[in-house]
Amino acid sequence: MINFRYHVVSLVAVFMALAVGVLLGAGPLKEPIESSVAEQVSSLREDKQLLRDELAAASTRGVYADTAFRALQPQALSELLTGQPVAIVTIGGDVQARRVEDVKASLAAAGAVLAAEVNLPDDWVGSSEKVRAGAATAVADLLGERGGESLGDRAMIAAGLAVALRGPDGAAGPDSSGQTGQDSEGQNGKDGKGGEGGASGGEPDPALVELPGKLFEALRAAGLAAGSISAPAAGVIVLSGPYIDDPAKIKPTNVTDGRREHYTGVVSALAEAGLRTVVCGPDQADSDLVHRLRNDSVSATSVSTVAAPLPAAESITALWALAASFHSINGAYGIDGDDLEFPPYQPAPAAGQPGAEGNGGAGSGASPSVEGA
Repeated sequence: MINFRYHVVSLVAVFMALAVGVLLGAGPLKEPIESSVAEQVSSLREDKQLLRDELAAASTRGVYADTAFRALQPQALSELLTGQPVAIVTIGGDVQARRVEDVKASLAAAGAVLAAEVNLPDDWVGSSEKVRAGAATAVADLLGERGGESLGDRAMIAAGLAVALRGPDGAAGPDSSGQTGQDSEGQNGKDGKGGEGGASGGEPDPALVELPGKLFEALRAAGLAAGSISAPAAGVIVLSGPYIDDPAKIKPTNVTDGRREHYTGVVSALAEAGLRTVVCGPDQADSDLVHRLRNDSVSATSVSTVAAPLPAAESITALWALAASFHSINGAYGIDGDDLEFPPYQPAPAAGQPGAEGNGGAGSGASPSVEGA
């Protein structure tokens, strides 16, 4: 049985150990301990200062690189997309405004025409099933279902956006090659008579001319899109994001994230409609749109992707990639893993001139067929 003497012995042992520790710390071990701690603190301070210097140097290099890209912008973009109508589509509400403004300025420097500026809000993927079903029904009615009985609600909505941006065959009369009723590859429309629904003699069909506006209004009314469309587009620059400077804040979400999957479907619909498509944004996590597209065997060949955290570099790279896509050249540009790639310099044919080739992707280069308005 444990008695009082046992507790006394235990307490005495504890205090003796404490006393020995104090004596050793204040005596023979004092200087080695203080020296070791001082060295560690000094080393940590040096490491901290070194990291600050590296960060300052990287920031300076980034500022210089961005300034250099801006200075070279007029020469790098001159006559790159002369007269070509291009749409800007932003994904969600976290794309920095500066990136959008840089792309708009670059389009102007390249001689392109801003055909549309559209935002797909978070409701594009977060809306209720009832809202999606209503919007899909409205789009299907406007498109004459375009064989859409096999399309799900999300695919139908994405197809509606693609037609709204590109315009249906026959809506604009003579096309960019100057040949009435032909798509960008110089091929006849589905009916072999110069596009579906086109009026005779190359005159635009009024019903088809109004169709893109009606489609976009249906998407806006459902809260699935915002912005404006002023003309049919030949190419699209999609901006996703944002870029994250601090790696510790990057969340490596599983690639099965449904939100990104649905945005991937939108990009596929744009490419399948014959729109030359370039998607810009970070490739930092599995859930990033650019990462998903680069790792999808179909999207990787039908659209171009750009990962460039400097706004000026991103806009110039995006426009070079878009111009190259008019020659059926698609690729992954900017930062791609450990590689740094830049698109080839291939100015797009001027609008109204022959020579524009198909998208080179999964689509045929023609917009989705429209069976009535």
